[in-house]
Amino acid sequence: MPKKAVKVISAIEPGIVIPMHYKTDDLVGFDKLGGLDKFMDEMGVENNVKKDDKLKIYSRGEIPEETEVVILKPAH
Repeated sequence: MPKKAVKVISAIEPGIVIPMHYKTDDLVGFDKLGGLDKFMDEMGVENNVKKDDKLKIYSRGEIPEETEVVILKPAH
């Protein structure tokens, strides 16, 4: 699945990518899902990664020109 996601991301070139639907310790019953690390490896990103509780964008001018990955902490 990460390969397909990266292919779509490459095609549309978004300013921000928020990974979703990946396996975490809290997620049960979805054994076919890969972990976040598989997606990140496929993306080939080490820079342009943010980890946060939330994401706020107030205007189009705040969206980065180069694709940035934002990893949001799961809500419980």
